[in-house]
Amino acid sequence: MKRAVLADPGNADLGLSLAQFQWKLEGLPASARGTLRRTARISDDPNTALVETEILVAEGKFAEAVGALAPLLEVGPFLPGVGYLEGRILEARGETEKAAEAYRRDEAAVGNRPEVRHLDQPLLHLRYAGVLETLNQPREALEQYRKHLKALGGRGSNIPVARLRMGRIYRDQLQDYVAAEDAFREALSAAERGGSAGEVENARRELAETRKRKLEATPR
Repeated sequence: MKRAVLADPGNADLGLSLAQFQWKLEGLPASARGTLRRTARISDDPNTALVETEILVAEGKFAEAVGALAPLLEVGPFLPGVGYLEGRILEARGETEKAAEAYRRDEAAVGNRPEVRHLDQPLLHLRYAGVLETLNQPREALEQYRKHLKALGGRGSNIPVARLRMGRIYRDQLQDYVAAEDAFREALSAAERGGSAGEVENARRELAETRKRKLEATPR
């Protein structure tokens, strides 16, 4: 990859690919950011700013991420991924309602630009659902968890997490013990297939608690 970039230094696509390689496979975020800055000098591809912001957010460097994202907020706020990263920054600041609006805008951007690859569409729905829970919008949060699971396509380590959260909404906020039991059963199945021991235990505990409450709520 590095030889290809050296052989063709004016190829912005290669520069972007190298940055992704340095960050995700080599674990060198600083090198990846350097590559992105060099790439930005020869290309106006917004993905260079998107990926740099993504790296900064992943490292918890939210103040720097604001600066990296600022140009895109001015010229391309409806590009898929921009609202997601803005939402992450706003969440870190505790600005929950603004974060929800940013995620909502990004979800709309994905729908309007299906040909553009999103940074992480499943995670967009997962983060949006969590914010909606904080804002006490349980039904809207459930819808985002469903979209998250659909985007995962049946694969991914976040399946038990999403199912557990759905189960708690059904049980604790909507008092729908049948739907809650189904969600926790699915969480347990997913955790047993590929989750951690802690996730398996959590799902078993939540399932047992739900069955107990369901029994208590049944008229005698």
